[in-house]
Amino acid sequence: MSETVKSNTYKVFYYIVFAVLITWQLWAASAGAATVSAPSDMSLWLSFASSLLVFVWIIVLAFTPVTFIVFLALFLGFSGLFSVCTIDLLSFYREISPKILSYQEVQKIFALGFISVGVISWSIDRRKEHKASKTLIAIDSLTGLYNTRFFYQELENEIRRVRRYQRELALLLVRVEGLREYNELYGYSEGDKVLKDMGQSILGYLRRSDIGCRFGASEFAVLLPETPSAGAALVAQRLQNRLQSLKFMVDGKELYQKISISIVQLQEDETSMGLVRRGEKLLEVAMEQGGNMIIKK
Repeated sequence: MSETVKSNTYKVFYYIVFAVLITWQLWAASAGAATVSAPSDMSLWLSFASSLLVFVWIIVLAFTPVTFIVFLALFLGFSGLFSVCTIDLLSFYREISPKILSYQEVQKIFALGFISVGVISWSIDRRKEHKASKTLIAIDSLTGLYNTRFFYQELENEIRRVRRYQRELALLLVRVEGLREYNELYGYSEGDKVLKDMGQSILGYLRRSDIGCRFGASEFAVLLPETPSAGAALVAQRLQNRLQSLKFMVDGKELYQKISISIVQLQEDETSMGLVRRGEKLLEVAMEQGGNMIIKK
């Protein structure tokens, strides 16, 4: 990607000066044309719309970093439009020939075209950058699921929706049992493969409204909006079967993982931390009872 041109004083100054002069020129040109050549109402409206459009561009772009190519297109466009409009303004007082005026109109179109290309390119760049940065911040690089930070943000958002619309919310905490021992025995790279495959399996199973996250070294969290207890239990059972069926080949051996899942429903006036703590306590109870089970309260 091209080097970014950051917002600074001289760029803002250029844009604002161009906007003021162009708007003044368009107003003067429209007023002068109305008395000299009596143009159509459409011409006056176009002049007025152009001046407003320039101001919109200035407001949007003046304080926003853009790539060098985008800045160059905008700079050339504004510069061309500025020079042409200045000549055009003088033409009403010097009575330059109609041919030159026609040529100036063509120049205006090209200048506006440069600016439009710059604006569109800037918009596309910003959208891509925003999407990429949001993905990098929120996604766990190993599993492809959302990370813990994003999990807590979305949990707070979902709790607010539950309070507002009187809906239900279920949380599943999924633990891969014995992953520490697995890492020590076969190596951390093999343990990472387990987490990666399980993360992808969870991601492929969930509904669009569900939120799957990596939660700790050997755990995953799944938020199930608008899901009652019975529905959450069904999801947990299917998810456990899905994860336990994953086969991992290490040194010619077929290995499978044991999975425990806790299910908790959000209670009235319960906080996000309170909900998570209940889920973690249930997982500990599952471990004490031998593990490889689904537990809810």
